[in-house]
Amino acid sequence: MANLGNNPSYVWRGIVASLEWLKGGARRRIGDGENTLVWRDPWLPNQSNGYIRTPVYEHLQNIKVQNLMTMKGTEWDLEVIADLFEEAVCEQIQSIPLSRHVQHDSWYWLLEDKGIFTVKSCYRFIQGECDDEYKSLWKRIWALKLPRKVTHVIWRLCKDCLPTNAALYNRYVDVNPTRKRLRRFLIVCFNRVLKTSVYRYPCYAGVYGTVNGSIFGVLNTATCLLREWTEAQAREEKLLIRGKTGDRVWSKPSPGWFKINIDAAVFIMGGIGVAAVVRDDQGGFVAARVLKLPGKWSPREAEALALKEALSSVLDRGYMQCEFETDCYALAATCNGSPGHSLFNTIVIDCIGLSKHINQVLFSFAFRSANNVAHVLAQAAYSMMDIGEWGLSLLLTFLFALWS
Repeated sequence: MANLGNNPSYVWRGIVASLEWLKGGARRRIGDGENTLVWRDPWLPNQSNGYIRTPVYEHLQNIKVQNLMTMKGTEWDLEVIADLFEEAVCEQIQSIPLSRHVQHDSWYWLLEDKGIFTVKSCYRFIQGECDDEYKSLWKRIWALKLPRKVTHVIWRLCKDCLPTNAALYNRYVDVNPTRKRLRRFLIVCFNRVLKTSVYRYPCYAGVYGTVNGSIFGVLNTATCLLREWTEAQAREEKLLIRGKTGDRVWSKPSPGWFKINIDAAVFIMGGIGVAAVVRDDQGGFVAARVLKLPGKWSPREAEALALKEALSSVLDRGYMQCEFETDCYALAATCNGSPGHSLFNTIVIDCIGLSKHINQVLFSFAFRSANNVAHVLAQAAYSMMDIGEWGLSLLLTFLFALWS
């Protein structure tokens, strides 16, 4: 490891100071487990701590992750893991996917979806924004159908980064922090945004309160504000994959093709449910597959596991023209692009490997409304005792019992 030195530059001081943060976000991606030590390397997918803290036996302190796998190297040896670690650690280990396509251990960046280090994610990690408890609030703010400059001001207000007297004083600017100029700004904000549902404020302040009081100035300001409001109301997130917008209603596949809708559900008590529904080019039901899998998986990883199970089932049935439809945009985009180095991408690499055994295959995105049957089946896996592959009669019986 590099040292600070006797007369370091300002840049080198910053680099050395950030090394601890780099260690906090770096993890080992497990391939064959031969180059990763169980107790000495950070390989658990835990943001707070990647090391195993279970007390180590002296004669086991140098064992490798490879010793925790079965002979094939594609599954964890659950008996060995249960003997060595606590239940919480066992659950984390089981949620690390093993792939025959990832042959060697490597490093990945835990705080990025693709597992590739970025300065932005490291900065957010240092600032403590990666586990921001208000993340859902920010999403709601940015989803408001308001002009971007309005939502940006609301966001800056919530983050306390407006140039108010108090904020400037805290940043050592020579101002009087007791002057309450923010009060008037808050009143205007609430009147303009939060208490109006049809954007009435332009006629009140944005138009008649302009410096240019001529009729042309008023008309121009009103026109601009009306255009911004209209664009905000018409704004809709368009998810594009291969130039195609995601479907909102289920549609038939091309002639001779099968469409397999997949979904996954993450259960609070542990484990996930995965489901796949196969239909032919006439829209007729062919088969359904429902499984409950152990482990503590993220929603994206669960969706990828659902795709992997669906691909295995399709290969067993011998279908050679298949379209896999998911309501997880990240999964569809990654399958159509280039996988990264994260655990999610490890599962995707397995999926791509399986898909190469199918003559023609497509991965497409659809909204939840077009994927409802697979969604219901995945959620129902939690309370199901007898799960596996179903035919039409069993599926209809289950759905009737579920919705009655």
